[in-house]
Amino acid sequence: MDNNETPFNYSKAIAELDEIAKKVEDPGMKLEEMEALIRRTKSLVDECRKYLRSAQESIDKISGEDEV
Repeated sequence: MDNNETPFNYSKAIAELDEIAKKVEDPGMKLEEMEALIRRTKSLVDECRKYLRSAQESIDKISGEDEV
């Protein structure tokens, strides 16, 4: 992560995904706008998955240490 880059915020990403879902339900949305939102959705979902994998690995590590 660059110094200028802000850390990933899972809650904000989920909120943005909710907003995107509301926007794409608009029948008046233009195809170009929808394509941009789909690309953003993919990026957000990828980041959420990465975050959740990392969290699961941390939990697994902690759980494994407790068993020793």
